[in-house]
Amino acid sequence: MDTITCDLRRDLLSELECPVCTEYMLPPILFCVNGHNICPNCKPKLKQCPTCRQPFVNIRNVALEKMARQIEYPCSYWRYGCRKKVNLDIKNKHERVCPYNQYSCPLTKVPAVKCSWRGRLADLKKHITTVHSEWSHEYKGSFITGLVDIMPSRRYCYIIFAYDEIFYRYFSVKNGNFWGVLQYIGPKENAAKFRYKVTFDNNNDAGSITICQVTRSFEESMDDIRDTGKCIKLHYDVVKNFVNSKNNLKFQMEIFRNDDKV
Repeated sequence: MDTITCDLRRDLLSELECPVCTEYMLPPILFCVNGHNICPNCKPKLKQCPTCRQPFVNIRNVALEKMARQIEYPCSYWRYGCRKKVNLDIKNKHERVCPYNQYSCPLTKVPAVKCSWRGRLADLKKHITTVHSEWSHEYKGSFITGLVDIMPSRRYCYIIFAYDEIFYRYFSVKNGNFWGVLQYIGPKENAAKFRYKVTFDNNNDAGSITICQVTRSFEESMDDIRDTGKCIKLHYDVVKNFVNSKNNLKFQMEIFRNDDKV
């Protein structure tokens, strides 16, 4: 009986393999007039079925979708070593936290850095400290940091290691506003477990400004974060009050777990 079940599972997984990308198809599963299936990621890129060259129909293969929910899928990161098999309902949840999940170097967002590294989150810190050490800081508590030669045309990025986690700090000036955010690199749901505080103070009559925000996920784009307003936002003219004679902006920064007291 176990052999029969194993054979059925293997045959069904073979049927669920997309003919274009060869990944396993997840609902919604669509098909052509001749019944050939296609995954939802590949269909928008095609004008006709890659198997028979006939048009697609806008109908879901509900029967195959129901069968797909009854079997265990291999993790998408099986090529990198994950041997876990999970059903469809928890597949996405597992893959978000899978230790074999593949991450790109976050500094690829920096125009001056050209890095093709890709690997496990557990190996990311070693990569950054080995190859990009000048772009990183080991957090040991509140620290004074800054932006050198601040001007509207620049973006300022930095990696911070804190609480055995990795964070990406980003500042920029856009549309007359000074924007800043600390992003968590890792499973998206963990971002809300941390917050950060930034204090601008030049020790003169400009006074001081302190802003505290919850960290955002690195998976979010800066445009989306700006739209939420859940980031640092100050008018650039206000920020210039804290820029020194060398055109550098210094500030104090702290990172907290959400169960810590500020």
